[in-house]
Amino acid sequence: MIRIYRQIDGVAMGSPLGPILAGIFLSKLENGPLAQEIDKFSFYCRYMDDTFILCNNQTDFLKTFDRFNTVHPSIKFTWEKENEGRIAFIDVLLTRKKDGSLERNINREITWTGKYTNFLSFVPLQQKRNLIKTLHHRIKTICTVDAIEDETKALFKTLKENGYPEKFINKNIANKRQRRECLTVNKKPLYIRLQFRGDAPSEMLRLKLSRSIQRTFNAAKLQLVFATRPIITPRLKDKLPRLATPSVFINSTAPVEQVILADVLGICTFGLVSIYPCG
Repeated sequence: MIRIYRQIDGVAMGSPLGPILAGIFLSKLENGPLAQEIDKFSFYCRYMDDTFILCNNQTDFLKTFDRFNTVHPSIKFTWEKENEGRIAFIDVLLTRKKDGSLERNINREITWTGKYTNFLSFVPLQQKRNLIKTLHHRIKTICTVDAIEDETKALFKTLKENGYPEKFINKNIANKRQRRECLTVNKKPLYIRLQFRGDAPSEMLRLKLSRSIQRTFNAAKLQLVFATRPIITPRLKDKLPRLATPSVFINSTAPVEQVILADVLGICTFGLVSIYPCG
């Protein structure tokens, strides 16, 4: 027995349209019924579904917050106030200093365990390099100058606990000297996706292909992407019986043999066709 369900509210879980429609929905509320309430704040900034608000002592925040929660029956807000001069907003931890200035650090959730891809894991070496560069780049872009040193030391400690050699860490977070810009013609990127077979074979293959492409096709820039195949592939849906799968009716004047060949091999050997869903 086949059951068909119709979704009457919201979007399907995991749909790529979800974040886009959520942003449109919140923007409509901010520019509509909540516009006057937002104007009462000294500062209001929203990123996706997280909002950072500054208000003075004259603002009745609880009354304003109740207004936020009554604007639509399908949306409810929660709030967290500053605690001991500290408050977190996404990846940023803000701390109020004695002189009135703010210090920015990396915010880590309570559930954070410090576990990253282990250095001995069977993944491409470039992914391990990118992990170090990404974490160090986050420190440089988020933290204030007086907090960068402590956060960098904490990053070193965490990476060592995940098996990364100190020399490998230093090599990938070292500040590279800026090269002089040279006006050249942009090379066309050439993307090739290959199966990951280990660090040494992948690195050797990358060097050989890069040299071959550079000799024969100097106008191209080789971009190799190594991917690992998951051991366990999740099946999100049960497999339907063949007679229960959707069918199509092909309206064509071509011989039956050509239509069957196109259906089996996926090759269209006849002219324009019209496809209609059955049922």
